[in-house]
Amino acid sequence: MAAVTAATAVLALGYGVYSGEKQATAQKRALKDQQLAQQRAEALTMSQNRVNRENIKRASQKQPDVAALLAEQQLTRPPRTLLTQQNTFLGT
Repeated sequence: MAAVTAATAVLALGYGVYSGEKQATAQKRALKDQQLAQQRAEALTMSQNRVNRENIKRASQKQPDVAALLAEQQLTRPPRTLLTQQNTFLGT
């Protein structure tokens, strides 16, 4: 009878150790998964913040750079006078 009790105690101890190791492994895996999810969330947040800053910057530009627009127009179009302008409504 003592041998059966001792064997049962050894088996219970072995199962307890095995179960504890299995739980520790699962906990480590869950921690790694959580850290990875946190890193991805932080990267996504940083990306969204950058896009939002760019959108705000674009929206906050109140006046266009008229001088630059006129300079560009003068470089791309030949000079015209009142006598040489064409009727743009008719496409000629």
